[in-house]
Amino acid sequence: MPRKRHVPIRMCLICGQRRPKGELLRIVRKTDGSVTLDEGERINGRGCYVCTEAGEIDTERISDKIKRTLKLDGDVPDEVMQAITAQSRSS
Repeated sequence: MPRKRHVPIRMCLICGQRRPKGELLRIVRKTDGSVTLDEGERINGRGCYVCTEAGEIDTERISDKIKRTLKLDGDVPDEVMQAITAQSRSS
C-alpha cells in the first residue's frame, strides 16, 4: 500500500487561510535586499506566502503587509505586485 506523501501547509499573509504550499505564491527578500517572486520555491532568503485570491484585495494593503513581513526599507517592486494581481486574475 503506498504511503501518503506529506504536503506542507503554509498560511496566506493577507487572508490568513492555511493552504497547501503549492497553491500559494512565495515572495522572498534575497540576502542582497532585492524582492522577487519565487516561482520555484528554492530561493534563499526571508519569505512570505500569498494566496492567488489576495490579488483581488487592495494592492496598497498587500504591499504594506509584505513590507512589514519582509522587513523592507523601500517599497515592494511593481513587478512583484503585478505578478500577484496577474495570478489572481488567471485563477
